[in-house]
Amino acid sequence: MSHSYTFSYFSSERSSGSFGVYTNVLEYKFSNPLTLTLSLNYLHQPLSVFHKDDLRLKDAILPNFQLRYRPNDSFSFTINVLTYPHLYHPGNTNLWLR
Repeated sequence: MSHSYTFSYFSSERSSGSFGVYTNVLEYKFSNPLTLTLSLNYLHQPLSVFHKDDLRLKDAILPNFQLRYRPNDSFSFTINVLTYPHLYHPGNTNLWLR
């Protein structure tokens, strides 16, 4: 099990914002070639208490998982399932045009 915290801040002529992500990762080895990695990410805006953020993100828990099958050094098969907050879907230009 591992933990991490990431803080990001940006500022431009039109807007500014920050977000923090706390991540908890758990890896479980089913057998020698099969590994499952789970991560829970808590996304929040730490500076929004000062009303300094324009991102308008709501706090969210974003679960991710990875299933990896690696029977030897020359072959690996991986399935990743990732979740993102609603603002970061492809084609959302509102995030960049504010």
